[in-house]
Amino acid sequence: MEYAEWKEEIKEVPIEDCCEMLGIEYRRQGSLLSILCPNPAHNDQHYGSCFIKNGRYTCYACGDHGDNIKLVQNVKMMSYQEATHMIARYANIPSWDDISYQQDEKEPLPLTDKQLKLLGLSSRVTIQHINGLEDVRPENGSWIRDLEGYATYIPETVNLVDLYREDKDLFNEMVIGKLFYRLIDLLTYYLTETFSSVKEQEATEMEIEGLIPLAYRYQKVCKKYGYDLGFVKEYKKKTITRIQTRSLSKFKFAV
Repeated sequence: MEYAEWKEEIKEVPIEDCCEMLGIEYRRQGSLLSILCPNPAHNDQHYGSCFIKNGRYTCYACGDHGDNIKLVQNVKMMSYQEATHMIARYANIPSWDDISYQQDEKEPLPLTDKQLKLLGLSSRVTIQHINGLEDVRPENGSWIRDLEGYATYIPETVNLVDLYREDKDLFNEMVIGKLFYRLIDLLTYYLTETFSSVKEQEATEMEIEGLIPLAYRYQKVCKKYGYDLGFVKEYKKKTITRIQTRSLSKFKFAV
């Protein structure tokens, strides 16, 4: 089972069951169930503003809305991961920690410490989870325009090894993005700048050479994530000119 599949199983737990788990009282108003808005900033004290429909809650007073996971996050002041694991325990769904331990107990991170350092990655990284859609562009936070509104994101700091074991697709996308832009920066500097010393030039060359094996490893799948690492072959052939290097950003294309 992949992490995305496990997370979908968590999201399928009825939000009404999560209300029971949290001790949230709800009242029926017409065909809908009304609860007090779970947003801590709202301090809702009257039913009739926040309703449950299609597995999500929406507060028409403050605009807060979300799925069962966000409901638990708001009420318990938990992180995204903590909320998913609480729902899993309540619904008797095996925790992802147990599943990933069984599946990937001995699966190592496919990057050496040296490669992590060259990519600018540490043992913990911050990823973004889609939080929901807003009708009006948010003033703060991360968001992206969607056909149905503005998709907002919430940050979550995770262990890099856990990210690799839980969501390899997201892990690969992050690594390839880091790799692409780091190589662009290094090659641009290497081929357009004047080095102050031979030592500085050699250090830059060592960085490039340290990343090239990764470029070859991910070259077959990089286009899936919107990147093209084909220019690395040109570097190895020593055929990239100064003029070509200034246009390396053209190797990035839209998905």
